[in-house]
Amino acid sequence: MERGSTSSSEELTCFYQSGPKNINTNSINWEDDEHRRIIMACLVQSVYVETKELKLKKGQNQARHWYDSFHFKQVEQLKHDSLLYGVVFKFDHSKAQSMGHQNLEKSPSYILAFRGTENIFDMYHDMRLLFERLSQSDRINQAIDKTKSIILKNKEDRYRDKIWLTGHSLGASISTYVGLHIAEQDEYMLKTFLFNPPFSDHTLLERIPKAALTEMLGINHFILSRPIHSIKEGAKECAANALKKFGIMKKMEYEGEEYKNIHKWIPYLFINTRDFICNGFVDHFEKGKNLEDVRPNGIWAFEIKDEKHHIPRIPWKIDKYFPHLLPSGYLVKNTKKIDKNFMSSHKISQWWMINLPLESQVYTKDE
Repeated sequence: MERGSTSSSEELTCFYQSGPKNINTNSINWEDDEHRRIIMACLVQSVYVETKELKLKKGQNQARHWYDSFHFKQVEQLKHDSLLYGVVFKFDHSKAQSMGHQNLEKSPSYILAFRGTENIFDMYHDMRLLFERLSQSDRINQAIDKTKSIILKNKEDRYRDKIWLTGHSLGASISTYVGLHIAEQDEYMLKTFLFNPPFSDHTLLERIPKAALTEMLGINHFILSRPIHSIKEGAKECAANALKKFGIMKKMEYEGEEYKNIHKWIPYLFINTRDFICNGFVDHFEKGKNLEDVRPNGIWAFEIKDEKHHIPRIPWKIDKYFPHLLPSGYLVKNTKKIDKNFMSSHKISQWWMINLPLESQVYTKDE
């Protein structure tokens, strides 16, 4: 959700300067989790770079090095209001085989990659996500339609595990909506790689470190300490008053025939534990069985009990799914301390680094 979170710096556009180091792109092992993580991050970065190049009308074509180095090619660009937000890639299996890629039976055929926030139009979609209306956007509908189209053209069983999704920040949320929809409607469990997916619930403001907020605003934290506290308390009171006005909200559950396949979809979630935008997923999965998340003044509550998700429906909610309340997921935590600033922990560039201090755990829910 952070604006310019990856490609706003000129140096990050060049694959050979800023791309993954100490990895031979012609010796990729598709059974290696690190190799797959690096490639998925690079594909997302290519979307960021191409978005910038299209905006600036540059003819450098730096974006292609982020994907053709791994023997992918673009087959289609996904645009909304003439702005690029995603790309469909096809893997050149024959070329990769001739160049020495290993375990190609584990490789994809198609990958849909979605970038995160880069401009004011993306921020509009960030707000839609926050207020649970993102599913009504043209981006979501276009991404779902394109994914279904690829599935229909590749219906053979050998392609069932060959269509992948990946995205960063807002793009991770788009991938989540697509993955949930396809799992429920088409019973395809698409392999999905979500980098810094936003955990966009009411606790977001609470999770923002004071130092990070003052860093973003460029004001001394001693000056802002009392206003920040007032903002948080005011937000709680505002939410409580709104809920009183609308009354107790109806609860939804990820259960029954309507959601019968949701728990079978297990996306990879790459989370930096210092990133307040996405680190809510850590508590969601690690403490999920005993989670009791009481909303302001105890009016609005979320709980997981008896292996069921009991979820409140807010007054303005339109989205069917709750992308921040996934029943299953492969949680991958990056515990490395980023020296630069708090927002660096949200950048895609961390995920194409090798030898990261990662902690992994799969969490699943029975039907």
